[in-house]
Amino acid sequence: MSACTFIVSTLILIFTQVLLEADPELISCQDRFGKSPLHCAVAAGSDELVRLLLEFGADANVRCHEGLTPLMYCCMADPGGSKVKVLQRLLEAGCLVDLTDYRGRRSAMHPVTLN
Repeated sequence: MSACTFIVSTLILIFTQVLLEADPELISCQDRFGKSPLHCAVAAGSDELVRLLLEFGADANVRCHEGLTPLMYCCMADPGGSKVKVLQRLLEAGCLVDLTDYRGRRSAMHPVTLN
């Protein structure tokens, strides 16, 4: 990780912590697609941000409008396994591995078994 990337990552963590301390309800906010801060942190592969959000009480099984959980995002974005720490944090937080999307087509295991 370059020095610049490290600084930006650290600033994002600090900023997120300050926001959540000021307004704990932000942990449950969702964008227009239903993605939560945890979905976004998982998609970005930020282990430390995932840790922080879970410490502040993020729901590890929160679903977006399609019914996708952060665990599903992690497995779809990273079938090769480079987000192992993020995956481990989600599992330790109690993610349910057998949930499917709202159409019943995808689970966290589908991308894993296809690769």
